Amino acid sequence: MISINTNSNYSSPITSNINKNSEIQQKLINQLASGVVRNSDNPAGTAIVNGMMAQLNSSTQGMQNANDGISVLQTADGASSDVTDLLQQQRGLALQSMNGTYNAQDRSAMNAQYQQLTAEIDHIATSTSFNDAPLMANLSSTGAVQNGNPAPVNINTGNGNTSIQLGNFSTSATGGVFGNSPFNTTDISSDSNASNALNSIDSAIGNISDLRANFGATQNSLTSTIDNISNNSVNLSANMSQIQDTDYARAISVLSQEGILQHAGVAMLAQSNHNEQNVMTLLR
Repeated sequence: MISINTNSNYSSPITSNINKNSEIQQKLINQLASGVVRNSDNPAGTAIVNGMMAQLNSSTQGMQNANDGISVLQTADGASSDVTDLLQQQRGLALQSMNGTYNAQDRSAMNAQYQQLTAEIDHIATSTSFNDAPLMANLSSTGAVQNGNPAPVNINTGNGNTSIQLGNFSTSATGGVFGNSPFNTTDISSDSNASNALNSIDSAIGNISDLRANFGATQNSLTSTIDNISNNSVNLSANMSQIQDTDYARAISVLSQEGILQHAGVAMLAQSNHNEQNVMTLLR
């Protein structure tokens, strides 16, 4: 009896390889179309990228917080500069009042202007805020002026906390930039009062200068923190890109290779079917 071996056993692995080539090509086409490697193609890489993404989001928020801190400092420093300018005007009036060429009526007029400047300082102190938080006065929940400096503003950059120290500029408070005596009690209506006022003004200008120096140092620190976070974020994004983004050169190369293998498999399968037909023809 004559037995004939068909190509079924031979064509089965060829068909399997062709299907495998098709699956690989489809994955590569998806990667080329989306620009990213799917989770199913690289689950370990996806887990790493998710962790990096959490770090990147934290860094982004940290930079935003630091920029908000810089805005707080610039607001407080600008108001402090305005108060210093007003104090300089008061200093000039105090020196003028101490001059013996002026009479009581002249000093009364000078003192009126001096008191107006004090009121303006107090207005700046109680009205300067950031996002409704007072920056220049220690205010209660009802808006009443309290002694002592306002609570520091803590800035969380993700890499730690930066504390912004503030000063109390209220002229009716003690324990702030005006020292242990309320500044609104000073006047320049007489030579001696003007002398006392001058001492208070010079002390306040010195305290404000120290506070503004601290503002500048804190702003420099936050700026440095932002630069550092920014550099780390760039490097982190680059690492994420290496893991997650499609390597187009490699994907196109492998896609071409799989296409060639698929065409070769189809040709071999066709040849196998043709050989079977030839054998059957001979046996007729």
